[in-house]
Parts: sequence; structure tokens; C-alpha cells
Amino acid sequence: MDRIVAVYRKYQNFIEKILFPIVLILYPLIKIRQGIDVSDTTYSLSNFQYFTSMDGTWIIATYLANVVGYLMMHLPFGGTLIGMYFYTALILSVTSAGVYAVLRRRIPATLVFAGEWIALGLCWCPPTILYNYLTYLLMAAGMLLLYNGILKEKKSYYIAAGICLGLNVAVRMPNVVQMAFIIALWYAAVVYRRSLQQTIRDTLWCVAGYAAGFGIPLVTICIRYGAGAYPAMVQTMFAMTEKAADYKPTSMITGMFGDYIKGLYWMIFAAVCMAGGLVLFALQRRFFAEKSGVVVLCRGIYVIVFVVLLRFYWGRGMFNFRYYEYGNGSIYYPAVLLLLSAIIAALYCLFTKNTPKEQKILAALVLVQIFVTPLGSNNLLYPIINNMFIVVPFLLWLAYGLFMRGRNSKKEVLSVWGIPFVMLVIFIIVQSTGSHIEFVFQDGIYGETRDTTVSAPAKAVGVYTNQDNAAWLEELAEYTESAGLTGCETLFYGNIPGLGYLLNMPSAISTFWADLDSYRMVEFVRDMERIEVPPVIIVSSPIAAYLAEDADGMNWFGVDQDELDADEKLQIIAEYMEEHSYREGFGNGRYVVYVTE
Repeated sequence: MDRIVAVYRKYQNFIEKILFPIVLILYPLIKIRQGIDVSDTTYSLSNFQYFTSMDGTWIIATYLANVVGYLMMHLPFGGTLIGMYFYTALILSVTSAGVYAVLRRRIPATLVFAGEWIALGLCWCPPTILYNYLTYLLMAAGMLLLYNGILKEKKSYYIAAGICLGLNVAVRMPNVVQMAFIIALWYAAVVYRRSLQQTIRDTLWCVAGYAAGFGIPLVTICIRYGAGAYPAMVQTMFAMTEKAADYKPTSMITGMFGDYIKGLYWMIFAAVCMAGGLVLFALQRRFFAEKSGVVVLCRGIYVIVFVVLLRFYWGRGMFNFRYYEYGNGSIYYPAVLLLLSAIIAALYCLFTKNTPKEQKILAALVLVQIFVTPLGSNNLLYPIINNMFIVVPFLLWLAYGLFMRGRNSKKEVLSVWGIPFVMLVIFIIVQSTGSHIEFVFQDGIYGETRDTTVSAPAKAVGVYTNQDNAAWLEELAEYTESAGLTGCETLFYGNIPGLGYLLNMPSAISTFWADLDSYRMVEFVRDMERIEVPPVIIVSSPIAAYLAEDADGMNWFGVDQDELDADEKLQIIAEYMEEHSYREGFGNGRYVVYVTE
């Protein structure tokens, strides 16, 4: 260990200023040739490609993300899937390297690097979903600018922070809740005993930046889509909760806190072990003082207890080592434990007198971030697990500070929380690294090997996927090209919105993903009534089996017939197909194409 420390110190300047940033930039790029998913991953790419010809609710609600994605497609190699994987993954690189560059001025570089490594490993969401990763980039920038503005009392930082958070509303409309970060400014006024006049002035600088950041994209939207487009989008977003109940504020909040409660359930077992550890170390200190052999023995026993606890967690399904699985069972609840630790740490900072003021301010920002990030999403705690670029470095910083301050006194208390915390961090590093290397969204999620590249469609050449996925997509692409369907307006159904991008086939309606509950029936009916020329219709094979009333096919695919019977959109599509005499032009184990005579 001494040799490692000596080598680190010898090359510290190179490691911290060059090596760490390079690693953080390259780490998100290691999978740019992995995975072809026709749902979420390429859905955004469909929107980017046809951005200039679409005007649906989500095009406006995620306007800035679509603009950035559209521009990326016009960069060198932006017309390929590998190119877009590269450019979108760079957003993660910039976020992690940027946070590292700023925080290393106040936090030891190794801690920040470890925090960024963990945060990147916990990013489960495809990088192509820019409305997520641009949100995290601008949120991180806004937080750090606000943080430094508070510490340095510079209005330019307040304005810049406001601009970042204002722009974020144009990236994704629900980001409006990030106004809550102003709480940290007001908290700082109490900590630093700043006057009410100064606090109001600082708040107004933030508001001015926010207005500018949001105002410019808003004006652009109004010019492009009309003055009523944005209010209409907001109205639609709120109305969609009639069908998409999981987007209701109550559902989002209960979902978020429901998983925190489940995380607390797992944490209780650790708390019991820690209570036992406190007794163990108290007895050791009383009867054996600081005899090195006894201290090592007690710590060894304590470590073994937590190794057994990990085995218990694994056996009870709290986590697994199947890093490839959809749902991220390998990292979800371990990450929830890390989040709960961060919440406890932040609250400790806020309510203890001996905590440095700069740490208190960052604690306030982190606490707001943890509770604000999941709002506007129906994905429980997945959004904040995807956005821990500042949370983890903060947690490591606080733990390191507590360790350094307590190493010469109350050693038994330090061991009680320090040993399990270090084990949790090491465990999270292992799990997040395994997930980052092996997991690809919706490709190989049942353990299939991604060992096949496709020859068609041309955009996806060079990307590795599993054999079945490659074969089905190649067959579909070859058919649409040979049948002259490229460029034809198409209606996609069956959670296959990315085919619009991969096959160069624009949507016949205002969305590529008609299945979503957030795409309301009233919008679907309106869009269908506007269709003048019957479009190509591509559906997933389970949907095709249902439309053909193929009992064997529905049984093979595990179709829930009652669920599809209740699908009003699908019933309208079926009626439309019968009315316009559609026939099956192509079909395989994954896709079916219908065309008119």
C-alpha cells in the first residue's frame, strides 16, 4: 500500500489533471458498438431525424433535446447508429469530466474520480435519450454555478445558474420543478447570516438568468409552432394523466417514497448489525484497550458479519449478478442504499454545527437534487440513480472528512459506520462497473450474446446485437428497401418506434410511439383523421397474431388478448386496415408489414 501511495504522489499531477479526466471521458464510450433496440434507444433518434417535419406534444415538450439531437445527426458520421451512440455518450463524458474538474478544487481528486466512476456505472438509460442526459448536464452545471456563486458571492454565477436551469425547461418541460434549487440560496443566507436585501437581490439575479434561459427557446417555439403551441402542450401534458395514471404527481411521489421505504427495510438489517458492532467494539475497548491483535480480530469479525449480510441480501433477491438483465436488479437497491446514505449524510450536514459551511451548502443542493430529479417521470427512483454525478462525490467527501476528524478519537464509533460504508462503496463499484460493461438496454437482456453485426439497415452496420435480433431486422430492412417503402409514411405499433429512424420511414401521425398512454386517444383520433393516403403499417409479431386472430401465434407470444381487446387505439387501427383492404406484405418472428393493394 505504501508503494502505491508513493507512486501516486510521484505522478499525482499527471494522474489528477490528465489521466482521471481522460478515463472519465472514455468510460461512457466503451459500448458505442453495442446493442440495437427499436424501442426507447432509437425512439429519440426517430424524433431527431424527423424533427423539422413533426409537431407533436413531446416534440415541443422536449424541444431543446430534439434540436441538439437533430444537429448531432448533421455532424460527421451522425447519419449512423454508431455515430449517434458516440455523440450522445459524449454528453455523459462532458458531465462527469466537468463535475470532476469543478469539485476537485474542493474535494480530494481521488474521491471525486471514484464518485464519477460510480455515477457513470449507474447510468442505465440509453445515452440517445438526450432529454435525460442534457437534463443532468444542465442540472449539474446549474448546481455547481449556484454553489460557487453562493461561496464567492458573484452575481454572474447566479445568472449563469439560472440560465442553465431555465434552458432545462426547454430540454424537458417537467424540469420546471428544478426551480426548487433556489432553496439552497435561501438556506445559505441563513448559514452565512446574509441580509434580506442581499438575499432578495441574489434571488432576482437567479430569476433573471432563469427567464433568459427559458425565454429564448420559448420564443423560438412560438415562432416555429405558433403562440398557442406551448400552452397547448402543457395542457396536454396534464391531461394525459387521465390514461397514464403513473404520471400523476401523487403516483410519482408514492412510487419514489415507496422504494425508499423498501430500501429502509434492507437498511434495517445493516443497522442491527451496526448496533451489534457498537457493543463489540465497546467491549473490546473496555477489556482489551487498544491491543492490536484484539482490534484486528474484532474488525475481522465485523467484516465477516457484513459479508454474511451481503450473502443474505443476495439470497433474498435484493440484488443479483445478472448484469445484463432489464430492470437492473444488480444495481437498483444497492443504489437505493447509497441514496439513503446520501440523504442521511446531507441531513447530518444541515443539522450539525461543526460541519464546514461549504459542505452544508452542497448538502442542501444534493438534498434538493435527490428529491427533485424523479419528479416528472414514471420511473420510480431510476432517474436519480441515473443522475448521481454530484451525489456520490459529496457522500464520499463527507465520509472522508468524518473519518479524518474521528480517527484519533471514538475509534469504535468510526469502525461501526466506517467499515460497512467502505464495504458498501466497494460493492457499488463492483456492481456498477459490471452493469456498465455488460448491460445494454433491451438487447441481450436474457443473457443472449451480442456477437452479430447487421448488413442492413445501412445505419446500423457495425453495431453488435444478438443473432435473432440481427436476422429479424435485416430481413425487415431488405424487404422495405426492395419493396420501395423507404421514405413512405408509416404507422408503427407494438413498441417499435425506432424503426422510423432505422428504416428511414417517417411517421404518418404526430408520434412514432402510438402505444404510449401519454399519447392520448383524442390526439390519436385527430391524427388518424388527418391521414390522406393510407400509410404503411408495421406492427410487432404479437400484435399481428392478435389482428389475424391466430390463437397458436398468440399463445406462442404470450399475448394477453383481454388487454389488446381493451386497446382502443389498436381497435381503430384494425378497423382502418379492414376499411382500406390492407394485406400482409412481409412477416417474420419479430415484425409484420401491412400494405394496401
